Amino acid sequence: MSKPMGKMPSQLVFASGKGGVGKTTITASILKLLLNEVPAMVALDADAEAPNLHILLGVKDWDQKRRISTGRIAEVDLSTCIRCGACAEACQFKAIKLLDDGTPVVNELFCEGCYTCSLVCPVNSISLVEDQGGLLKVKDGVAGKLALVSLSNVVGRPGSGKLVYEGKNTAMKLAVERGVEWLLVDAPAGIGCQVVAALNGARYVVIILEPTPASLHDADRLLKVARNFRAEVFGLINRLEDDPDVKKNVELIRRWM
Repeated sequence: MSKPMGKMPSQLVFASGKGGVGKTTITASILKLLLNEVPAMVALDADAEAPNLHILLGVKDWDQKRRISTGRIAEVDLSTCIRCGACAEACQFKAIKLLDDGTPVVNELFCEGCYTCSLVCPVNSISLVEDQGGLLKVKDGVAGKLALVSLSNVVGRPGSGKLVYEGKNTAMKLAVERGVEWLLVDAPAGIGCQVVAALNGARYVVIILEPTPASLHDADRLLKVARNFRAEVFGLINRLEDDPDVKKNVELIRRWM
């Protein structure tokens, strides 16, 4: 008989409006504390543009690596291309440049996969192919108990939100298989599409901030986003000892929350 599957875990997301406030360090510290209390855990490093949770957890190799397509890129069949230049003229993103002889060259960093070039090509020489937009990695048995899912995207490619979505699906599946009650997510900083994907489905969101005007301002923006997901939001103030006016800033943060 197959092993019964566990229930869907609750998601605890650690986020920050501003980068560099210690979010990943705090996430790793809490993970290590919890590993002393529970039989198994699953965590997701959802910061696809700058993943480093694995560094703090001492992970140096991976059990699984899988490429995730996050979009499409135009590809020109030069054997049938007539060098008319229609594709370059139609591209609103300036992703296609023409060489001196009229040969079109696609800049993958600019291409948005919008299909316009393929539609205007009179000889159907342009097709859209799946990109290699990101890498999903899994390491099981970290500290004997933790399964870590980490993401990294290709510089300049769009679709980081989709990559986080795929990573969360993988992490949730691992959590269900292991009967884990909580999935811990280290979200990227800010309020972009990666963050929205990381917050989706969260039960609790811990917004980590430092007592500075910039951090407080950005945390306020994140708070408004987090509340749209009906999650319960908490604030965690880091680096209080570095602030010359602690009482004033703590009071501001209390009013903010």
